[in-house]
Amino acid sequence: MNKKQSRDALIKGVVGKVATSKEAIKEANAVPEPTHSMLGGGIGYKLDDKLHLLTVLNTYNFTDSYYKSSSEFISTLCNLIEKVAMEDPEFVTKAIVYSRCCGSGLRSITQLASVILLPIIRNTPLAKKLFSKWDKKNGKGGMIYRPDDMKAIQDLWKMLGNGIVLPNSMKKGFREVIESLDSYSLLKYKKYIIDISNLVHPNPKKSKATVEVDGEVIPTISAIMSGKNVSADTWETGLSDVGQVVADLEVEGEAKEEALRVGKREVFLQLLQEDKMGYLAMIRNISNILKNASSSNDEIISLLCSRIQEGERIRSAKIMPHQLINAYLHAEDKRVVEALDKAIKVAMVNFSEVITGKVAILLDVSGSMHKIIKEAAAITSILYNALADRASLFIFAERGEKSKIAPSKFSATFYNILNGFTGGGTNLEDGLRVIKNDPVTYDRIIIISDNEANRGYCVTMYKEYIKTKNSPKIYSVDLAGYGETSLPIEGKVRLYYGKTFAMFDDMIMDEFNPMSHIDRVNQLEL
Repeated sequence: MNKKQSRDALIKGVVGKVATSKEAIKEANAVPEPTHSMLGGGIGYKLDDKLHLLTVLNTYNFTDSYYKSSSEFISTLCNLIEKVAMEDPEFVTKAIVYSRCCGSGLRSITQLASVILLPIIRNTPLAKKLFSKWDKKNGKGGMIYRPDDMKAIQDLWKMLGNGIVLPNSMKKGFREVIESLDSYSLLKYKKYIIDISNLVHPNPKKSKATVEVDGEVIPTISAIMSGKNVSADTWETGLSDVGQVVADLEVEGEAKEEALRVGKREVFLQLLQEDKMGYLAMIRNISNILKNASSSNDEIISLLCSRIQEGERIRSAKIMPHQLINAYLHAEDKRVVEALDKAIKVAMVNFSEVITGKVAILLDVSGSMHKIIKEAAAITSILYNALADRASLFIFAERGEKSKIAPSKFSATFYNILNGFTGGGTNLEDGLRVIKNDPVTYDRIIIISDNEANRGYCVTMYKEYIKTKNSPKIYSVDLAGYGETSLPIEGKVRLYYGKTFAMFDDMIMDEFNPMSHIDRVNQLEL
């Protein structure tokens, strides 16, 4: 290499490509430098406390993560609630309700958060509102999304040394919840209703729910509390009844097995016909339904497929993408697999229409992701298939690279992506470099990671990307909730969190206001 070649190589290596415009230089220079030492060893940014609280409430499921133990996460939750609630108790109250009823719908972490918050909001109107019923139809109310939430909260309250006596605010909230429930809900959750009713003493006269017992119509609450033999018409009780009927027949061997099969088929068929089976219960029982079908042409299979492919129900049931994987594992019938594929497609149709332009999906396959690879692969598969020929898949660990995996059916894409987790360090900078050097100019980049880059210097590459190529919108999907990010959450960089399809809806609604999550919580009506 002569002197001129050596000089040219030096200049090119330092300067890179010439900036595209004065505006691009100005935008890149406005990106703040990172100053926060992250858990993974890199340098990044600390999330706003309110946003950090929301990520924990929507991602943590009481398991050790790569960088934090369960006890450390719970300690972080306590500190965040105390810190934020001392200044803005209403926000924390709404954040808990929003996360339980509108966000990921995680039960245990939001129930614990409510008990931690209670001493701060006790003897205020917020306390009773927190423990009131969520109005699904009007999208407002408290955090009691299901009747068994009350029992779980009471157990936590007792476990944390508060005894069996409930605070008045919790009592009043729970009492009104029970009085407002319909007969089906009261009977379905009868076991928990009895326990809570013994503590809060609901008034049967304030309840509109009634049930017929021995020819007499009485309040359902009274029937439950007096020990009447009443139960809800659920799939669990239906199957239990079948078992009891067959036992009474006193048949054995093949005759017994056939009687059980026929009885269970009739239970599932009736529930599907009357649409009384929840979506999650339905996909969890795919194997049972198929096993008890009378033949491969049984109408129950067609009905099952028809119910499954109602993709809009995926959102209302708060289904998590990785739960669909379990459904695929038990879907031995090709028609059921196709129904699941169609359901996901229907559930994502708005997303694919609104998220326009060319999209680069950048998946973290490093070692720190190994405890959440199933969730990461499921989310990536859904996004990749929804965007189809407008998307390219990139991966990064020690190095970044463009994946050769092509979008296909959800299950096939999922397993191909799952097999690509390599482990090693987390070099987000190199992942962005590979996208920058790709011939395609991308309008959006979706990063799926635990947000703990520990190789390279992400911000330098991000600035170079803006100056020399374009300024894409960046969707940073946080699957860990550590409260840290490798890129600043401002401008065109947006943070997302959660494990349900609600996160995709969030992307649709977002106008790249860095605080839009906070705004939606503040707008919630208790």
